[in-house]
Amino acid sequence: MTKRVRVKIGDKWHQVELSGTLINPIKVLVDGEPVEVLVEGFDQNETPDSSLEVTESEKIIDVRSPMPGIIVSVDVAIGQEIKQGEILCVLEAIKLQQAIRSPVGAIVKAIHVAANQEVSVGSLLIDLV
Repeated sequence: MTKRVRVKIGDKWHQVELSGTLINPIKVLVDGEPVEVLVEGFDQNETPDSSLEVTESEKIIDVRSPMPGIIVSVDVAIGQEIKQGEILCVLEAIKLQQAIRSPVGAIVKAIHVAANQEVSVGSLLIDLV
C-alpha cells in the first residue's frame, strides 16, 4: 500500500510517497523522484516500531499530464475551490491544446507547474484535496 505525506525540508514542502515496509534505507518518491532515506532511531535493516504509521490527514488527488508538452496556462490558484470539470491548466503538444480538467470538486492544494514549462507524460501538475 502506498502512503502519501507532505514533508517540509527547509522552507520547501515536498510530496513523499512511501510504499512497502519501512526498513532502512527507506525507498521513497519525493516529488516523483526516487530517493533512499535513512530514518534516525533505528539501525540499517532494522524494522521500526510497528506502532510507527504514516497517516493521511487529507486525501491528496494528483492531477498528472496525460501527454508530453508545454503548459500554456495555469488557470487556478492555491486555495481556490473548484468544481468537477473545471479547467485547471492548458497543455499544448504539436500545436494541439488540451484543457486539463478537475476530476472532482476540490480545493487546489499545490501547483507544480507554470506557464511555458515543459512536462512529460505522468508529470505531476496539480494537487487537489
